[in-house]
Amino acid sequence: MEHFNPILGSEPNGQKFITCGEIMLRLTPPNYEKIRMASAFEASYGGSEANIALALATLGVDSTFFSVVPNNSLGKSAVRWLRSNDVHCTPMILTEPDETPSNRLGTYYLHLSGITPALAPNCRSLILDMLKVAKKKGLTVSFDGNFRSTLWTWEEARDFCTECLPYVDVLLGIEPYHLWKDDNDHSKCDWKDGVPLQPSYEQQDEIF
Repeated sequence: MEHFNPILGSEPNGQKFITCGEIMLRLTPPNYEKIRMASAFEASYGGSEANIALALATLGVDSTFFSVVPNNSLGKSAVRWLRSNDVHCTPMILTEPDETPSNRLGTYYLHLSGITPALAPNCRSLILDMLKVAKKKGLTVSFDGNFRSTLWTWEEARDFCTECLPYVDVLLGIEPYHLWKDDNDHSKCDWKDGVPLQPSYEQQDEIF
């Protein structure tokens, strides 16, 4: 199927971008009210990968978002919101609770982040499979580590995200990735050990 973004007019520029991840629903009290005092909430959808797709579509880039959402009004509303912002949702999967136990509300450039693989082991397998296929097809891949301490440990994130690096063309940030002092002997530690999550320019210069 040929995608079409109305912002581009009748002559698409040939660049196509796809992201994969979880989309979330945010309920916000209006006028900065406290949740406990609010009687109404404003609903908005977002997430790291969905936000990238939406931002690119706003700039006129042919963007597609892939995720799995529940087959109910909330899931369909998320898809409708993305489509209303010129994001293609053809690959989106609507599922029943028994098909996805968690039933969570969640030539191309491929963008992925470290949030999706942190959700479950099968999500990590999905991300690696996508990276390998994208590399075989010669796609340009961008990756944002986007560490979430409530989803997995620092070492788990570093180990997995480092495994992704051979398939990545555009890397966002310097963490959570390993820069081993010796690839054959990890006991010699990482060049970034002891460096804060937001290093100064001087600290980055010492590493790189």
